[in-house]
Amino acid sequence: MELTYDCKEKRITVTGAIKNTEISKESAGKIRASKLFLGALTASQGAARIPFPGGDRLGGRPQDIHLYVLEKFGIRVEVDWVIVLNGMGARISGAGTPVIHVRGVDRLQGIRHELIPDRLESATYMLAFAMTGGQGKVLGVIPEHNFAVISILRDCGVRIENRDDVIEIDASGRVFDKLNIHALPYPGVATDIQPLFSALSVLCHGRSVIRDSVFPNRFWQAKQFVKMGIKLEQKNDQLEIEGPQRIFPAEVDGGDIRTSMCLVLAGLAAEGDTIVDGYEHIRRGYENFAGKLKSLGADLAILPD
Repeated sequence: MELTYDCKEKRITVTGAIKNTEISKESAGKIRASKLFLGALTASQGAARIPFPGGDRLGGRPQDIHLYVLEKFGIRVEVDWVIVLNGMGARISGAGTPVIHVRGVDRLQGIRHELIPDRLESATYMLAFAMTGGQGKVLGVIPEHNFAVISILRDCGVRIENRDDVIEIDASGRVFDKLNIHALPYPGVATDIQPLFSALSVLCHGRSVIRDSVFPNRFWQAKQFVKMGIKLEQKNDQLEIEGPQRIFPAEVDGGDIRTSMCLVLAGLAAEGDTIVDGYEHIRRGYENFAGKLKSLGADLAILPD
């Protein structure tokens, strides 16, 4: 099997046949989604062997439902997958409803499919503008996917306008009101964005409350915030931060994708040099993040090991 990535077109092409049905422990341990290869390999080759998947340290992330479905030889299909599969020749109806109908076909064919924009990346750059009191545009997005983030930023004092696939942000000279964040499944505020909102809350006026019901223990940033001189209180599944506070530069440990990016944003709002250990995590979740932030005026560099 051959996989090529066209950097200019941002396109991945996969050709050839599958020969290996086992994924190494090193590869599987890098990302939680490695479990998704179980169904694909088993369906095409009749067997698969995958070590326990890795990923970010967010607390309990059980695999029982996924394995149960595989044991029952069933398929769980969501809307973006239905579009792809039907384009390949599948006959699936009922996407987005409680009942999905699947009719068997003899074979599937290749397809060229454009992925939807990453709402987590879009939200990250919106929060980057807010953290630095900046203004600009986030292009190539689906604003509806970030409705919760847009609404919260507007409520706290950021000017935001959206049209088509563009979100315009203006946080210059603004005074931010306290935040009340409750991370929930879509369409609520994503748990992945919760750490970034906690960084913004340090600059807000009043007592902000950040709660996470998806991963109640997802507050790795709290210990790192203390290193940056930030005062906070952690109570079970929530953080409470009284602001505004000054953020001091420090050497901090990211630990996972979003915490690393959260600390990068906090570093952008600090006066002095902040060192964030966690580039390998950010690289998994963001394409050319350093180049994009530099193009917006950020002063940052990727340091050698």
